[in-house]
Amino acid sequence: MLALGARSTTQTQILEGLTFNLTDIQEKEIHEGFHNLIHMLSHPENGVHLNMGNAIFLKEKLKPLQKFVDDAKALYQLEAFTTDFNNPREAEKQINDYIERKTHGKITNLVKDLDPQAVMLLASFVFFKGNWEQPFEPEHTKVREFFVDAETTVKVPMMHQTGRFDFYFDEELSCTVVRLHYNGSATAFLVLPAKGKMKQLEQTLVKETIQEWSDHLFQSLMSLYFPKFSISGSYEITNTLSKMGIVDVFTDQADLSGITGAPELKVSKVVHKAALDVDETVTEELPNRNKRACYWMST
Repeated sequence: MLALGARSTTQTQILEGLTFNLTDIQEKEIHEGFHNLIHMLSHPENGVHLNMGNAIFLKEKLKPLQKFVDDAKALYQLEAFTTDFNNPREAEKQINDYIERKTHGKITNLVKDLDPQAVMLLASFVFFKGNWEQPFEPEHTKVREFFVDAETTVKVPMMHQTGRFDFYFDEELSCTVVRLHYNGSATAFLVLPAKGKMKQLEQTLVKETIQEWSDHLFQSLMSLYFPKFSISGSYEITNTLSKMGIVDVFTDQADLSGITGAPELKVSKVVHKAALDVDETVTEELPNRNKRACYWMST
């Protein structure tokens, strides 16, 4: 959505950083593609619940361009709000209450220590809930050991079921892959690296790897143990985006004039917060990002 309001080199860096080849595809096609993807994923026939949206919180005297609001609402389901950043505590409450409501209480206290000089905050959220096609029986969940690393184990509620699952062992990456299905068309990949191979797996995990696994999966009878867990974390990903070539948007060279018409806006911080709950029947996931001071936040 940020690219929708970016111009010149700033926009090019954002789109190319997302691996789009701008000689082969036009910006309009990219936004329409995301719009169609959101519509497809949100369709109830998929058998999963997916709630996606974006919000812009603006300083009271800063007005967004009507074209940006109209386009972002049509393409990315944008909602726009006026916010008094001079009162950081009230601004934080307004933004956090909105995100908590939209993520069904899963993401709380996303924003803290807001800069009173902030003029805008962009927030994106995704709420996913999927029911396992083959649920785990709660009575089979027992406390067992989970190996955090070679020396550390913890006691966790371990789910269990025996059946036929999509399976593959990747000899090159030394990892075992199991694919579980949700009701509908969504799937989840469980990947277990061999001892000492976690870093190697993390460094080579790209979409082509997932596709290769999908092409080689076969049905196998197995006894599957899978921990029941809830995790969450917040990450400042400005440096990560800079390494992807998205640089100007964080500097005085930023051109986000397509949002408000004001040329001096720049992104000061990008924060990503995610929460994941997995149990016997469902997976609930919330990936959430945050921008002069303009924050760009996502859940």
